[in-house]
Amino acid sequence: MTDALELIGHIYDAAFDAALWPEVLIRLTDAVGGAEVCMFDSDPRTHSAALIAPRHDPDYVRSMRDEWLRREFEASSSTFGQRLLGAPAGQVLDAHQLVPDEFFRTDFYNEWWRPQGLSLFGIGTKWRVGPHEWGFCFVHGSSGPGEFEVENAKLFGLIAPHLVRAAELHHRLRHFKLEQESALVGLNRPDRGVIFVDATARVVYANDTAADLIRARDGLLVDRSELTALDSDASTVLRRMIAGCADRRLTKGGSVDVRRGERLPLHILVAPFRATRWQDRDAWLGFLRPVAILIVNDPELERQTYKAHLQEEFRLTPAETEVALEISKGDGRDAAAARLAITPGTLRIHLQRVFEKTGVHRQAELVRLLADARGRRPRL
Repeated sequence: MTDALELIGHIYDAAFDAALWPEVLIRLTDAVGGAEVCMFDSDPRTHSAALIAPRHDPDYVRSMRDEWLRREFEASSSTFGQRLLGAPAGQVLDAHQLVPDEFFRTDFYNEWWRPQGLSLFGIGTKWRVGPHEWGFCFVHGSSGPGEFEVENAKLFGLIAPHLVRAAELHHRLRHFKLEQESALVGLNRPDRGVIFVDATARVVYANDTAADLIRARDGLLVDRSELTALDSDASTVLRRMIAGCADRRLTKGGSVDVRRGERLPLHILVAPFRATRWQDRDAWLGFLRPVAILIVNDPELERQTYKAHLQEEFRLTPAETEVALEISKGDGRDAAAARLAITPGTLRIHLQRVFEKTGVHRQAELVRLLADARGRRPRL
């Protein structure tokens, strides 16, 4: 029991210092009589995956992370992922029972797993952080079913809940620090995407706004683990600016517009990441230190958020909000009515209600009021 408590203590130490995870995982593997271990973390929204496998060939680990795990084990598209996500967090899982028969026909099995001589028999557990991110840790043996002695399986069952809590804690602490960095420079707005990337353009962190854009391939996407843009010209510029943030010899940062067909383009500002709180021990499962912060402005989302704010603050109807915004452009009531495809009389009725609800009496006052309201938009 003393050895188990000591191991649990080391696991919680790793929650605060990512550099300790490889050693802790090896200790866990040896304690339960295993041969190999892997720890995996994924956010399907950004198609990002991270992995620690301290006893595997590093080149194979990179290929597993960047090419195969991202495709074969993504929860939304694999039987393995669906079975894994269906299990309660912290429960001891039998790896062999999770693997479907079709796994043996996948490129992942034939080009990565089998050449490494890895066993499909192992015990593990999984965790979930928030509604999207999830991960797992499995200790694999070297032979077949029943290779883990009863006492060793019980030991893993004792440790599994602590492993899950430590992984979740590390995840939340890391995200909290990056969210703090965003807040320090005024980026925590619901209509603004924030993305931290490392020197290889891998997504280290994306707030919900940015993650939704990436998941929908709305101008941005992740290809082969690297952030890129659907607009090829913008993608080239984006990658060059990220490289500039990583290399002091190059021009640092800049901005680029990402075309989206008929829709208004995204405007992305890229700046070097100068963390006040980040330390190397905050790294997570093989992600490198973030070198750049990307601020993503979506003019369509910004307008939508602004309209919602006006409706909430002044109790305007959607029609009244549209009238107020068109009037604020300053080119007269007839032009505003034409853009809204309504008659000047209908516009006048809506505008009178806007005046009553906002407490103003002239269009110039309304324009100033709306400008002030834009500056008071809610932050996250």
